Amino acid sequence: METKNRILIDWFTFTTRKETLQTIFNVIGIDFDNFVKLDKGCKGYKSRYYFEGITVAYDGSVWVDDKGITHDMGIMVEMSGKGCRAFEDNSDKTFRKLFDYIVARLDDFNITRLDVAFDDFEQILDINKIADDVFKKNYVSRFHNVSVNWSRVEDVEGYTIYFGSEKSDLMYRMYDKKAEQKIIDDSMHWIRFEMQCRNNHAQSFVEYICNDINISEVFFNTLNNQLRFVVPSETDTNKRRWATAPYWLKFLEYNGKMSLYKEIGSEYNDDNVISYLNTYSGALYTLCSLYGIEFLLHFLKKRGCYKFNPKYETFLRNKGISLDSLLVEIDFMLNNLGEYKDE
Repeated sequence: METKNRILIDWFTFTTRKETLQTIFNVIGIDFDNFVKLDKGCKGYKSRYYFEGITVAYDGSVWVDDKGITHDMGIMVEMSGKGCRAFEDNSDKTFRKLFDYIVARLDDFNITRLDVAFDDFEQILDINKIADDVFKKNYVSRFHNVSVNWSRVEDVEGYTIYFGSEKSDLMYRMYDKKAEQKIIDDSMHWIRFEMQCRNNHAQSFVEYICNDINISEVFFNTLNNQLRFVVPSETDTNKRRWATAPYWLKFLEYNGKMSLYKEIGSEYNDDNVISYLNTYSGALYTLCSLYGIEFLLHFLKKRGCYKFNPKYETFLRNKGISLDSLLVEIDFMLNNLGEYKDE
């Protein structure tokens, strides 16, 4: 078992519509014979192959756009934490070589998730102390959502601390990995601090690595830009001027700051929209089955009156589409539905 602190890639997901099922195994550098075909697909894909936490999913939805061009979901490769270790042990590529291949072909690939984990074995992070500081609000953060969960499952209990939302493009979580793994060893300390990146944030992190920036530097400098634990001052009410907590200074390896943010709309495209739709298509189908299409139309009409995320407004504006244009079509469809009911 490890005794020195480490930082590692703990989740990686990407999609492609250019590579074929035959060539994708060459991309990840693991022989096809290692994989088994499962009976069920996942995440909108009907079929998938699996090997030690690595999923290769295919045969997804097909649709035709307003120009008559046919699109499909392509292939998704997803590596869980276990899958990342299997990739390192079995692939003829390193993560750096895989990243270089993908970044050189970003028109053909879409990076959707990257998790990077810091494992503390040297008792730098005291999760109980940090949970207490969160309760006391002894931190400065860009995150609006910060929460502490305490749970007990069988004989395993402890805190999980979240910075950010599970649905957001950037989130951190901290938990007792030793407890999660049910390791009984009083002398062992194992706290995991995870960074979860989605979509553009995940792509930005990978691009930094491909530009020869050390993974630890990207991890800690990004964290420096998002979160800092502080020591309360008796003479100053401005938290941002409070001194950084000694344990946090010891934890941080770099003192710079980096941002994974990209300009709104710069990378948002049709594929992103379809990707989100496919992710939630099951819930959408269930909703319409329960309440009917008319319910969905009324919901969209009501939603159209609220303020939108700027990236959606920018995306539509760049295509010359007004946010109000859909409302006219919805009214037309609702009126027609009413006529059908009268008949």
